[in-house]
Amino acid sequence: MATDSIPPKTLSPLMARIADYITLRLNEQETAFEHYIACQTSLREQLSMGKITQATYNKEMDMLDDASADTMLEFHIIDKQYRLLAQDMEDEVLGMRAVGTPCAGEDELVEKAYYSVVREAKRSEVLWRQRFDQGVVQNKSNGRTELDGRVLSFYDAVRTMHEQRQAHCSLTGWHPDEEVGVARLVPGSISSEQVAFLFGANQVNLVNWKNCIPLHKSLAQAVECGIITFVPLPPSDVNQGPIWTCILVDDDFRDRAFAKAPDGKQITYREVHGNPLIFHNHHRPARRFLFFHFVISYLRAQSLDFPVKPNIVWPVPGRYVDRESIQMLARSMSGGELPELLYKEMVFEKTERPADYADVALCLAMRNWIRKTVEVSKNGTACVIPKIEGDGDLSAEGVAKISSDVDVEMIEAAMQETTGNEDETQRSEEQQQGSEKDKDTESKGDTVSQESTTSSKGRKKKKKSKKITN
Repeated sequence: MATDSIPPKTLSPLMARIADYITLRLNEQETAFEHYIACQTSLREQLSMGKITQATYNKEMDMLDDASADTMLEFHIIDKQYRLLAQDMEDEVLGMRAVGTPCAGEDELVEKAYYSVVREAKRSEVLWRQRFDQGVVQNKSNGRTELDGRVLSFYDAVRTMHEQRQAHCSLTGWHPDEEVGVARLVPGSISSEQVAFLFGANQVNLVNWKNCIPLHKSLAQAVECGIITFVPLPPSDVNQGPIWTCILVDDDFRDRAFAKAPDGKQITYREVHGNPLIFHNHHRPARRFLFFHFVISYLRAQSLDFPVKPNIVWPVPGRYVDRESIQMLARSMSGGELPELLYKEMVFEKTERPADYADVALCLAMRNWIRKTVEVSKNGTACVIPKIEGDGDLSAEGVAKISSDVDVEMIEAAMQETTGNEDETQRSEEQQQGSEKDKDTESKGDTVSQESTTSSKGRKKKKKSKKITN
């Protein structure tokens, strides 16, 4: 397996438990694959000896092939995306803790996180292949891609109120369905191959809801252009994930309106500056993609010669990107160095370097991204990253300023209250509508299929060593 190795004692208890579980699943997949090979060999021998017919052989082989396809896909995900899989599982566990997901203990949380992450990784892998085979399928009724629809579904960001379909913007709340889009944290012009080494993986699937955030379409475009980005605030409970706060990067957009509130009032970019991302379940975008977006937004501002502070920090540590790759990207995009305080707790070291063209290709793509984003703003000269009213940076003092302005406990309470109130309102309205309709009318709901979480018990075999960074 092409993964980084560090002594297991450096892992947090949660990440150590995750590493053990992934290794267990890997061994089970290898056992299942060996069983497939043995069955295939046996069937061929029986066919050659005339013990079974060709039709029986074909039928049995079709069944084996189907079973093997899923096994090999899971094996492929663990092999190529081990570091990312572990990071995503950690986010899932923290999210489930935050919403109080019922479970018998930490081991069950880890198991649920694994099946949730791997299930979506499989779907994303299939969609990624379809993207090259026949293009991403769009829904003609709303213009969304299949990925966009799945993103909204995974974040519980769709509902029907007063017979109107609505979608939830994580910054501004509910809007008519057609006004909400999906923002990509890694720009769509960047390929998975160009960022794979940066994230410490052999493969990175960007057609994934973890690379996306449901936002008002104008805000989604602003994210993809580096006009706004997000920084984490440590939660009041260390067992839960961080709270993500919006930062307006391009100050020229501060007083521009991008949407209308239900009362008809114009909503400006100034009003979302400092707001938290609100989600309705335990799903969250991946921290590595959020960190990458923050860095490229910073580098965009630096490259355009806008004032930036040298003592910016990212207050939630985690090994997200390769040190040399992010340093090379910084030099290429801005012509200068990335402040060490910004990345020193967020990088890992790779002992093997890729061919030079791998880093160069990413640098060229990101410089091209900067040129395109400048065209979005009429002036293209008013970015200040990051800036808070009354305080100009995200140093330790700056983070404290944001924390004082944005009451973390109040946000957490509001998130829970908002979700509860919306659920209660929707139930009340559905009951009222049901009494007005004919008794024979049946309400239709989406059924979310859940895969079995029963682990297969393969033959015992020597446990393979796989280690990850925290």
